[in-house]
Amino acid sequence: MKRIINFSKIFLLLVLALSLATCKKNKFLNVNNNPNYPATVTPALALPTCEANIAYMLGNQMTIMGGMWGQYWTQDPFNGIQYGNYDKYNNVPTDNDGMWTSMYAVGANLNYIINTDTGTRTYAGIAYLLKAYNFQLVCDAYGAAPLSQALQGAANTAPVYDPEQQIYDSLVVWVNNGMSIINAVQTGTSPASDLIYPGLPMSQWQKFGNTLLLRIYIRECLKNPGVAQAGIAKLLQSPGYISAGFMASKADDAKTIYISSTYQQYPLYATYVSLNSFRQLIASATVINMMNGLNDPRIADFFVPNTNSGAYQGLLQGDAENIQGAADTAWSAIGAEEFSPTTSVFLLTGTESQFLQAEAEVRGYITGGASGASASYTSGITSSFSEWTTSSAASVSTYTAQSGVNFSNATSSSAQLNLILTQKWIAMCGNQNFEGWTEWRRTRIPTGFVPSATSVLAAGKFPQRFVYPSEELLNNTSFPGEALITSAIWWDINP
Repeated sequence: MKRIINFSKIFLLLVLALSLATCKKNKFLNVNNNPNYPATVTPALALPTCEANIAYMLGNQMTIMGGMWGQYWTQDPFNGIQYGNYDKYNNVPTDNDGMWTSMYAVGANLNYIINTDTGTRTYAGIAYLLKAYNFQLVCDAYGAAPLSQALQGAANTAPVYDPEQQIYDSLVVWVNNGMSIINAVQTGTSPASDLIYPGLPMSQWQKFGNTLLLRIYIRECLKNPGVAQAGIAKLLQSPGYISAGFMASKADDAKTIYISSTYQQYPLYATYVSLNSFRQLIASATVINMMNGLNDPRIADFFVPNTNSGAYQGLLQGDAENIQGAADTAWSAIGAEEFSPTTSVFLLTGTESQFLQAEAEVRGYITGGASGASASYTSGITSSFSEWTTSSAASVSTYTAQSGVNFSNATSSSAQLNLILTQKWIAMCGNQNFEGWTEWRRTRIPTGFVPSATSVLAAGKFPQRFVYPSEELLNNTSFPGEALITSAIWWDINP
């Protein structure tokens, strides 16, 4: 059973663990000790802190920005302009201070776990995988970032920015380090304090590590096809892959779950509650038009019919400011399964894994070719359907028989990749928004994205990264300078 997150406790543990990870020890009189707080933070306490904070950033600001820039969501014109700047692609440095700080706090805590865990080092193995996951988010969001000289606290307050390729090379090392530890304890179970796979066989973390490594290589395959192909070939021969394989279905999903109680709710929902504001976000016309055109049953899980006609209707991206104050009865709200107190945050899923495998098979990185890719593609759609209430009862065969979905109609590798990546993007709607936007940046699939109607960028331009936070500009003397929001991340080779 997945562990429920209590954010009030997790925040306390973050502060305590971060203080141990980054500061020198200080001596206090016993009279100043608080018996209600732990004097030391064990790996068992630090691990859920890291997992909760990754989920919080992924399920809050990254979900909002990925949702809008990935053209799943847009600003509601009736209920204010809470996220209007994002819709206009007007991301400013102060927007990203909290997210950046949290990601580096997580990195410091994960290092603490790696350096202090003893015995079987199960916590250290998981921490290595999460460290790779965390810094892939950093690199995919911002590009170059402090890494080799980072996380040293007062010992280095001006860490240099590592090139993106170097960061990705580090991700591979960390995953392999984690897997070498986890492979040695594969017959055991994950710690009870683990929020993602508590008490489950360690083979779940093996599957996670294998799939994360596949994601890393596929992300850079257009930039470095030789590196990707060799890396995947090595992965397929590794003990961890031979033992456990890839994530395959929703049973393997790496996610954190929440309940309705205060401080234990889905992060984005909790943010709405704190703002006393609901329905700031509605469906984008881009995804609605795509799903309507494919008779996709998941539309009923991802969105709510409008109250005008009972139809699924999206608003043109960024058009809220042009019609501000208009009644929102014409547009679809986000569905309850994707926006409620109990919505889960998905880090990596069996669905994504199947689509990654399908792409690798089309590219020749995994044996199977078109027939293998077809099977993985169908498994990805099947896994996605199974996640949701309405689509779980729908027929996958009926859906995949349509001309716009049928894999057998794709007679070229480019056509096959277009189907795979389009279905991957649809599957990530609302539940993996940042990843969906990231994959669009890498491939420009699906086609049909339209610039925001109120964009502050040059004509035809889209945001390609988050801008660096103001705290780096002000506090890091090694800061190389702000990057344009339209500057491509290194793995993006599109013009």
